[in-house]
Amino acid sequence: STNPRIQAIVEVTDWLRLSGSEGRSFRAPTMDEWRFNPALLPEKAWTDEAGFELHGSSQSLRANVFRSHVGDAIQSSTFSAVNVGSARRQGVEIKIEHVVNEYFRQSWNYTYLENTGIPSGYDHPVLLAYSPRHTVNGTAVFTPSKKWEISPTLRYEDARFSGNDHTGVPLSSQLVIDLRLAYQWRQMELFFGIKDITDKRYDEISGYPLAGRTAYGGIRLRLWG
Repeated sequence: STNPRIQAIVEVTDWLRLSGSEGRSFRAPTMDEWRFNPALLPEKAWTDEAGFELHGSSQSLRANVFRSHVGDAIQSSTFSAVNVGSARRQGVEIKIEHVVNEYFRQSWNYTYLENTGIPSGYDHPVLLAYSPRHTVNGTAVFTPSKKWEISPTLRYEDARFSGNDHTGVPLSSQLVIDLRLAYQWRQMELFFGIKDITDKRYDEISGYPLAGRTAYGGIRLRLWG
């Protein structure tokens, strides 16, 4: 597969940057998708993007619009995988970062997505299955000392449907909060976290609820540097 890409970045001033790009992408079916449908074709897409960034010494704002034309888009669920003749994914991405002081920084991003296509049985574009329009991610990082780091995160995903064109099982919106603690000791980082601390039960795929509250921990060792 050959995937050309061209990108331009213009530094208009010391606080404003403009950017634009066009490129081709390729995605082969996963093993699970191929298992359901050995005749599945790979996705091929052309994507256009344009945006700007405003940045200062401690904060930045980035906004980007995108539009993808996807041929043979792969639409998969728990028990099936099919190609959608053509699909269009377009939307807006916004990211805000702010370093308040040496003890606190935060980052937020928002995505609006319109994922439409013409699946089998339709003669016009419809909203494809499992396509939330609004997604928000937020991270705050507290560093009460050089050794400790506390990082709560928030994830929001809009309501969506398990079928095309607002059909199938309606899946409610999700608001999930995670928390991670880390301690730096010489070249080693000890960390512990809890995913979904409110124990919210929700489905990403209809009929398969995720695990709810989950704890994890580990050690990260840096050998040099």
